[in-house]
Amino acid sequence: MEGLISDDGRFVESNSCPEPLSFGVMGKVFNISLDLLCDLAGYIRYFILFATWFSVAVMIAKSF
Repeated sequence: MEGLISDDGRFVESNSCPEPLSFGVMGKVFNISLDLLCDLAGYIRYFILFATWFSVAVMIAKSF
């Protein structure tokens, strides 16, 4: 968790994926790449930001 929050309390945006997960089963080592999940999270991020701003705009518009 270190490195995700800056000194001023904001989240740090890093555009790097974590290293592939490695695990061993019966003497064989398997690697799971997280690149596809990182790409998906990057695309979903824009949808969540848009949905949040749109929801706030609707709430403000309905308050008048």
